[in-house]
Amino acid sequence: MRDRTIGATLLLAVAPVAAAAQVGVEAGRTLRTELHAIVHVDWPDPPGGSESSGLDLRRARIGLTGAAFERIEYQVERDFRERARPWRDVYGNVALSRALEIRAGRFKVPFSLDQLTSVGELDLVARSLAAQYLAPGRDTGLMAHGRLFGPRLRFQTGVFRAGGDAIRAAERRDPRHGALAAGRLVVRLHRGLSAAVAATAGQVPEGEYSLRGHTAVDVPFFRVVAVSGVRRRYGGEVEWRAGPVAAAAEVIRVTDERRGQSVDDETLPPLVAQGWYVRGTWLVTGERKTDRVRPSRAFLRGGAGAIEIAVRLEDLELRSRRAGGTSAGGTRTETLPAAGDRAATLGVNWYLNRFVRLQANAVRDWLRDGGAPPRAAPRRWNPAVRLQFVL
Repeated sequence: MRDRTIGATLLLAVAPVAAAAQVGVEAGRTLRTELHAIVHVDWPDPPGGSESSGLDLRRARIGLTGAAFERIEYQVERDFRERARPWRDVYGNVALSRALEIRAGRFKVPFSLDQLTSVGELDLVARSLAAQYLAPGRDTGLMAHGRLFGPRLRFQTGVFRAGGDAIRAAERRDPRHGALAAGRLVVRLHRGLSAAVAATAGQVPEGEYSLRGHTAVDVPFFRVVAVSGVRRRYGGEVEWRAGPVAAAAEVIRVTDERRGQSVDDETLPPLVAQGWYVRGTWLVTGERKTDRVRPSRAFLRGGAGAIEIAVRLEDLELRSRRAGGTSAGGTRTETLPAAGDRAATLGVNWYLNRFVRLQANAVRDWLRDGGAPPRAAPRRWNPAVRLQFVL
């Protein structure tokens, strides 16, 4: 509790001096270095949880972003609240030409719009269920990215050491895991409108390494299943912005092979996980929707800041390809019953200035189990509040 109080006090102390926030060093066009930081104080802990009612210093990240000789860029970022994987992004990027760049190090696998969005730019406190549990997240790898046939078409393709950091911890530690190949293609359809498709494929070692299924308040709803073979991801997304209004939608489907996983070592139908979300935002104070919203009149500087309303409807489901069976059956049966969660999130964002934001969300879950009709979670609406400082 002590570090939570200290974190909240620290954030409130630095917020009034945020106008002097951008710290950087430049040496002509040869060298540029900037310091950046993200601090999150959440309530409750975890967001939407029921076991804690205190403040939580959720994130405390600090990093350096820079460039050298106009063609080389780098980023180093560490989260001082993370114990298992404190280093977030650690990579270098080289521009070989206007159309082709190479990135190497640790960074996000090019998959999922919501997962690729910086945590400081999320419209809601938590990422979508699909992005949290189906996208691979960060990994160490090598990626080529750039433009194809002009500025309207962009690509990202790379090879990564393992399956990302969103998989189960036991799978990350398994020395038998294979490399992950990923690709993403983004097309700008019109001003403010873009769409993308993405895919990954990688070898999953034999073991209880199925993807997780949790509700929006982090309650597991799907058992661990033994898998073995190839894990394939497919995703599609669309994003639209027009003045103060923005909308986005995404769908993700993942299949895990179950080679030799029956009681008599036969291959079972793959495990299927699929999720989607639809999200919309509206800056009621009239500012233009951008990655980093800047209030036209900052709080305590002649105005009240910017106010934004956000809403999201989403769904996550896991099952075997041939759905069926009962929840009492074992995990080595041919069919596994579908289980899923549908959630609605309502949110209000208050941008005090370009550096400080207060987010308030209310989340409701509807659970499905074994093909049964959706049912409301025991707690109907769960609160999540975040105070954010981004430098």
